[in-house]
Amino acid sequence: MTYNFCTMFDVNYIPRGIALYDSCLKHCGNDFRMWMLCLDEESLGIMRALKLPNTQIITVSDLNDPDLLEVRPSRKMNEFAWTSKGPLVLYVMDRVNQNEIVTYLDADVFLFSSPEKLYANFDDFSIIITPHRFSSQNMQKTVDSGLYNAGIIHFRNNDTAKKCLLYWINQCLDLCYDERGVGRIGDKKYLEEWPELYDGVLSLE
Repeated sequence: MTYNFCTMFDVNYIPRGIALYDSCLKHCGNDFRMWMLCLDEESLGIMRALKLPNTQIITVSDLNDPDLLEVRPSRKMNEFAWTSKGPLVLYVMDRVNQNEIVTYLDADVFLFSSPEKLYANFDDFSIIITPHRFSSQNMQKTVDSGLYNAGIIHFRNNDTAKKCLLYWINQCLDLCYDERGVGRIGDKKYLEEWPELYDGVLSLE
């Protein structure tokens, strides 16, 4: 199979993004495509110059989301990156086949082995999410950060996942800030609703 990965970064996170790419190359060979969203002109120039195989370099403008562009001036870089996840996944979905899986990966994620066995669990599921699994000493973090990590999310290209994505996009456009003590941080807390709202949601063990 061909894995459809997408990630994003600004110039400060390029080393992490390239490390992620190298780990995919090592463990997936040429059986992957990676869409890289460059969040600033510096990262765009560097990534275009590198011309890494199996990658598609895109900009925020390429996402063709006027609502996303409208909120950009009011958000810090990390807040804007969180808000951009949904539009990025939707962009990739429009470019892959029906029922293929699109996996969003934060730029500081790293593969230590082939994802083949992991993907074997995904049959019949539309959305796959991963719990934070905070230690018992840090369980209070779930108040703001939620039960699930938004740094690795798998979406099948189907109607259920698109419905979830569109709702999540609107939620993040409305409220996606790096503020503690308000019951949520960024984009993660919204994921807690997904197992109840949508059929075919798998929480990875």
